[in-house]
Amino acid sequence: REEAERRGDVAFVINVGDSFYPQGVGFHDTQWQTRWANVYSQIPRPTKGPAAGRVVPWYSVYGNHDVSEKDLDCSCRDDTQKCNQVRRHGYQPSANLSWYMPDVSYTVKPIPGSPLEVVALD
Repeated sequence: REEAERRGDVAFVINVGDSFYPQGVGFHDTQWQTRWANVYSQIPRPTKGPAAGRVVPWYSVYGNHDVSEKDLDCSCRDDTQKCNQVRRHGYQPSANLSWYMPDVSYTVKPIPGSPLEVVALD
């Protein structure tokens, strides 16, 4: 948080999985609050750069510890919209932070006007 405030230009966070170690997370699980929102919601919106004023998206993918008995529908991936972390796409626990995982694999261009493209694969 302090580094993000000092820089003023943290436009997004790349989360490489194992978000809810060691046994994943349910859709209504309190870990969304205790292990993610309470910890990271103080990251400020950027104050400069092309993302100034925007919510900080948390671009996420599953890790091996994220799939457990809490998310068995996701392990076979017949329908990824049953995956708890995918179902939480767009969850915004604070004014500054947003969970981003529209599918288990996806691409996104996080900075308007930039050629940067994030490819998220599980």
